[in-house]
Amino acid sequence: LWSTFAYTRGVFGDLGVVSLLFCAAMYGSGFLSRRDFDSVEWSTLFLLGGGNVLGLAVRESRLLTNLTAAVVEELPVGHAWLALSVVCVFSLAVATLVSHSVAAVVLTPLLVQVGHVLGMPKLLVVCATLSISSAAAFPISSFPNVVVAGVVDSHRRGYLSPRDYLAVGLPISVLSVCLICTLVRGTFQLL
Repeated sequence: LWSTFAYTRGVFGDLGVVSLLFCAAMYGSGFLSRRDFDSVEWSTLFLLGGGNVLGLAVRESRLLTNLTAAVVEELPVGHAWLALSVVCVFSLAVATLVSHSVAAVVLTPLLVQVGHVLGMPKLLVVCATLSISSAAAFPISSFPNVVVAGVVDSHRRGYLSPRDYLAVGLPISVLSVCLICTLVRGTFQLL
């Protein structure tokens, strides 16, 4: 059902309904048990679900249009590489604070519009998307970080602290964005 959602949206309405149908089928058929249900990390699911709701709210409101106008006003439009770098750093910052998934859902329509205004939609979207994927400074920055943050020892203590994520994730994220802005732009110029 997920792969055909573009065609069945009128029937199901939202992708969340498809997910609930899948859960009902798996648990209702007995394929998954009560023990499986109890072992689900509900905090992780609520975090991801809340992010999806946030993305939907931004998309459905007029916030996106207003943000695009405000962002384009502030960008150094005459300097393409500098504008691209600012957008990548901004995308990284948002993804670091709200997670990759939410940042992609919220920012992609904005990035496409800003890219068209700047005359480089593909380049800007590719660089910003890679920058979003580079966010790793907090436990909530990416789904893998969230999963690892939920792993605990026999005393219910996490193996990694938020300081561990910040100490390693921030330098890697910044270095990644520097490489993305330089190498991807160079690659696009060759094409």
